[in-house]
Amino acid sequence: MNKFYYRAIVILSLILLSNINGNAQVSNYGFSQATIPGSYNNLILSDTYQQGAALSFDFISPDISFPTGFTFPYNCRNYSSFRISNNGFLLFGLFGNPVITESNAIANTNNIPAEGVIQPFGIDLTNSIASGANSSITYGMDPTSSSGAFVIQFRDLARANANTDKVNVQVWLYPTGQIQFRYGNCLPSSTSTSTNSPTVGLKGGYTNDIMVRAVSATGSASTWANSARGTSIFSTSRYVGSAISPYGSIYPLNNLIYSFNPVGCYNPVVEAGPACTSLETEWFLTTSGNKMPSKSWTKWPLRGQNAWFSEYENAGVTKWTNPTQGAYTMSGANGTQHSARFHTYSLAQDYYGDLDWHINLSSCASSAKELNFYYLNNTTGTDNLKVYLSTNGGSTFTLLNSFGAETAWSQKTINLGVVVAFPKIWTV
Repeated sequence: MNKFYYRAIVILSLILLSNINGNAQVSNYGFSQATIPGSYNNLILSDTYQQGAALSFDFISPDISFPTGFTFPYNCRNYSSFRISNNGFLLFGLFGNPVITESNAIANTNNIPAEGVIQPFGIDLTNSIASGANSSITYGMDPTSSSGAFVIQFRDLARANANTDKVNVQVWLYPTGQIQFRYGNCLPSSTSTSTNSPTVGLKGGYTNDIMVRAVSATGSASTWANSARGTSIFSTSRYVGSAISPYGSIYPLNNLIYSFNPVGCYNPVVEAGPACTSLETEWFLTTSGNKMPSKSWTKWPLRGQNAWFSEYENAGVTKWTNPTQGAYTMSGANGTQHSARFHTYSLAQDYYGDLDWHINLSSCASSAKELNFYYLNNTTGTDNLKVYLSTNGGSTFTLLNSFGAETAWSQKTINLGVVVAFPKIWTV
């Protein structure tokens, strides 16, 4: 993946891409909550990540591969591996160095540079010293049925400042992309006066792409079984014991299930080659309210500071936070007025964004294909643009070239050689 640290702007005059889905958003996932008797059972899973006193030390695992034949689709990307934090969350597509002491990956994105976060109980956790506790984090395929689900089980954990708690929760990942948080025997310490409570939910490719649940001390959402949608990345689900007055114990009861269901991905129209685009016209507005250069383009993420937009886009919560910073003259190349921009003035190190054009070159007469585009990267750092090619619908990619600083618009040419049906160039 490429790394943009300060600013990168590119106009694409010819790009060759394939048939791969566009992107939905985690914030659009469907949600339901229900208590289903018998839905939670302590499972004997195939692998152990940590157990016992080892859980008292903050840590994030290396990449853990899913079993052969299992792929998990999340936010319209397919993942073959994940990472576990013993502070109650899972990571997908990690692209930087995580801060292993982080306890809320949804809120503190600079500490956890990842494409996706699944967080059933995000808080500083440790092993429980409650009577009968047998603390562990295990994972593996569901051994009890033919559900096809992959399960991560957090068993008998506790908040670090209330170590006689019991926290039991499983994350069920289904090959359809459905996610379930199944809560088991949870019990906050009856003597602790701690009101530290977890952040629970999902996060996508940018800061505000979240689906967070909230449980409060009073009101209609004062139980976990009747949680409300959280309004920010800092929303929490109250988890307190009977020593807290005047409201008393609030925690998830046994067999509570939170279900998150993905929405459909945007499917681009595969354009017939040869083709050319100047990015001069207003970008195509999808039915979900997200802009693409045309119906044959996709991007990831859809919104936020690390998303691609036309350079004339205005500020807003769905776009860049400082759109006028790092401005550049001659916003188009070769007589054009506009360009596609990746704006990193306020973006943390290592973050990236993808811009794809989907095109079928099988009908092109020439055996040798070329990619031509104009590029500007007036950077003072180490920003760069990388161009990838896929000829199998996005399953695998080959790096074609990488481009660094370029103080004036410059035409770039890449010889693609012999390209068969459904090639794709992925510019990031």
